[in-house]
Amino acid sequence: MMKNYRELLHLFHEFDEFLIQIHGLYLDSVAGFKLIVKYIEDDHAVDKELFKEDKRLSTPEFLDKLTFSHSHMIGEEYASSTVHLEKKGKVKARNIKDGKNQQFLGAMVIVLLYSYWENYFRKKLATALGVKTSVLLFPIWGDLKVLRHCILHKSKIENKDIEKIQYLKWFQHGDEIIIDEGKFREIFLSMLAFRNWIHEQSLHRTGIRIPMKR
Repeated sequence: MMKNYRELLHLFHEFDEFLIQIHGLYLDSVAGFKLIVKYIEDDHAVDKELFKEDKRLSTPEFLDKLTFSHSHMIGEEYASSTVHLEKKGKVKARNIKDGKNQQFLGAMVIVLLYSYWENYFRKKLATALGVKTSVLLFPIWGDLKVLRHCILHKSKIENKDIEKIQYLKWFQHGDEIIIDEGKFREIFLSMLAFRNWIHEQSLHRTGIRIPMKR
């Protein structure tokens, strides 16, 4: 089987668009988390002024116990937002930088990336390269496979999992898989490098040289 250079170029652009979508989702979500925290903090500032005559009602501890509803922030009921009522302190805590929401988002990005690779893109890439799917073995995808398995099927990573990881050597035995901004950045840069590799495969190596200026 021979390489399909046109299809490889198409797959390069397709994978690039997929990465843009994933990166945009992550950035939009993180920006949204930050806006929620600011909204609650602004609310606290208003309430402090409102309750300034009673110090008990203007403490951060008291204000964090007030109820937060997304419908107040959005301006209307959205996706049954009035059903989800939570204390402002808990909402703020889960939305802070590298908080639970951002950690969960990072974990879901790993699940989404590997599912896209294993269930769809790997086969198309192998066909375009003219090789068997089993030949396409890359350390970064192998690492994501291990992390995805731990995220979906285990609460902690184990030594036998760590031994399989070649590149993303972040965790020790018993650690929870937490993907903060730094780890997400490293994964995303690895994906960009893989995207560039696909582009390299789409180029005809015919020995054409660019003339040098004299």
